[in-house]
Amino acid sequence: MRCFALLVGLTLLFTTGCGSSSKAVDSASAAPSAACEVRLLKDGQVVLEYRTNGAGNAAVQIDDDMSLFLNSPDADHSLVLNVNRPQVGTFPFGDDTVPGNASLTLVSVSQSNVRPEAGEVKFTQLTSTRCSGNFQTSAKVPFDEHAYVLEGSFTNFPVHKQ
Repeated sequence: MRCFALLVGLTLLFTTGCGSSSKAVDSASAAPSAACEVRLLKDGQVVLEYRTNGAGNAAVQIDDDMSLFLNSPDADHSLVLNVNRPQVGTFPFGDDTVPGNASLTLVSVSQSNVRPEAGEVKFTQLTSTRCSGNFQTSAKVPFDEHAYVLEGSFTNFPVHKQ
């Protein structure tokens, strides 16, 4: 189910990001752009950072699960947050099949196997059409003794229900 959700989400983001919609949108009535910021610190120093506005960022909800896609503009990095039964509030990182928990996956050309340890995702806004919030977690990289922190935010992400 999780793989199917990721496939649907990536397909949706690709078609949305490539402008496949045939509807004309008046700029005055358009919804605010989705924006995100992601930062990875190693021993307190920034080793990965990106910000985006616009296409390529969204949330996909299938039943009780929501996946948020925070993609870099150069497509070199993608962070996926998965939350079980999202609502406004805080969700600790853990087994995301357990209600109230979240998980995180970072896919990057420059950083591999970054795994969250202790931290949380916080939704500050969640409606049927938009969500906003932030996250922060300490993280580990296998065979690396350095201290990592992964943090970021997402604003006005469109919510697509499947």
